[in-house]
Amino acid sequence: MFGSLSPSAAQFISGSNIKTVYSQVVVNGLIATQAVRSTVSTDAAGNITAKRQTEVIVPDGAGGFTKSETQETTLAILSGGTYTVVLNSALVVTALDASKAPTGAPVTTVAPPNFQTGVSVLNLNLPVSTEFTPADVDLDAVIVLHPSLLYVLGDNPATVELGATYTDAGASADGSETVTASGTVDTTTVGSYTVTYSAADTAGNTGTATRIVNVVDTTALLVLSHRLTGNNTTKQWVPGVDTVERLE
Repeated sequence: MFGSLSPSAAQFISGSNIKTVYSQVVVNGLIATQAVRSTVSTDAAGNITAKRQTEVIVPDGAGGFTKSETQETTLAILSGGTYTVVLNSALVVTALDASKAPTGAPVTTVAPPNFQTGVSVLNLNLPVSTEFTPADVDLDAVIVLHPSLLYVLGDNPATVELGATYTDAGASADGSETVTASGTVDTTTVGSYTVTYSAADTAGNTGTATRIVNVVDTTALLVLSHRLTGNNTTKQWVPGVDTVERLE
């Protein structure tokens, strides 16, 4: 899991009893982890203030990641039995390297406020609060709804030449958990091999991913020149199929 939201997100919503809820989402065809924190409060006049922050980290296709953080504040003002609703939102996008460290300054886009009038309490569409009170030791742990997501780095499937040295590019977990690899690649034998990656989070959830490594022999076709009936002829020799005779 993420472990904790980014500093900017933590400043947007803070509190010792606010928990982070994780779930799986699909972004541009990629499975990613979504982290959500939210609060909802009502004042003495019946006005409601809701805050929600959502953070998603997905691979950028170049060995790094892109973090998208949405910050939303909804103010519902009660008047005459209905609400006037004002929604303010901002999107903060940060480029990350393979270790999920920022590679540049975040880019923030602020959306124009959205206004609605005459909204009934049934149509407020407010987020569900992830704040728990009173404080409880059992609630201090992050709420985890799925195992760690693993991203296989480098080519998958990968190809290595027969007899060459294979160096595995590894994998990373969405919450920076330790990733363990298992499986061997025998580069002395042509074939297909599987490397399996696994990582466990603090809640005991284990995620896995695999890479296929193909050991190939692209030098098997040799070009031999030999003499036939006094002429030089070139042919391709296929091991195990063709034979070579020594010509005197």
